[in-house]
Amino acid sequence: MTVQRKATKQNLVVLFYEKNYPREYNSWSAMIARCYNPKHKKYQYYGGRGITVCIRWREEFFNFLDDMGETTRRNDFR
Repeated sequence: MTVQRKATKQNLVVLFYEKNYPREYNSWSAMIARCYNPKHKKYQYYGGRGITVCIRWREEFFNFLDDMGETTRRNDFR
C-alpha cells in the first residue's frame, strides 16, 4: 500500500525538484536538516555549533542551484 501525498502547491514543487534535480535537491535538503533539525543525527556538528545557511539559500532551492550549479551526471560522459 502506498501513501499518497496531498497535492498541495508546496508538495508539487518538491516533487518537481526531486525529479529534475535529485542530487542537488538531496544535498540542499540534507544541508538544511543538518543545520536546523535538532533530531538530525549530525545536528550537533552543524546547527548545534551555530552553523547556519544564508537566508537566500534557506528560502529557495533554486537560489542554491543558481549559485552552486548542477552536478555532473555520470551519463554525460559518453
